[in-house]
Amino acid sequence: MQQNPNYYGGGGSKLKAVAGEFTELSQFVKTSKDNVEFVWVTDGQGWKFARLPLAEAFGHIDNVFNLTMLKEGFLSDLFEKEI
Repeated sequence: MQQNPNYYGGGGSKLKAVAGEFTELSQFVKTSKDNVEFVWVTDGQGWKFARLPLAEAFGHIDNVFNLTMLKEGFLSDLFEKEI
């Protein structure tokens, strides 16, 4: 499993760029012959100002989580599904 957590305190072009890069990486991993999953853990106030790039990423990346989702066990559910 490829996992890449990050946190953004403010908005800006970095968020849009990261969302695009991780969308591409997710597609690469998805088409790989390896048995791996791409998981993007991201959070922060910055996403309040960059909702469109995040919404687009949700449309292409199967596993996007924030810190609240982790506390609620979403990542644990994914691990159980993979077993």
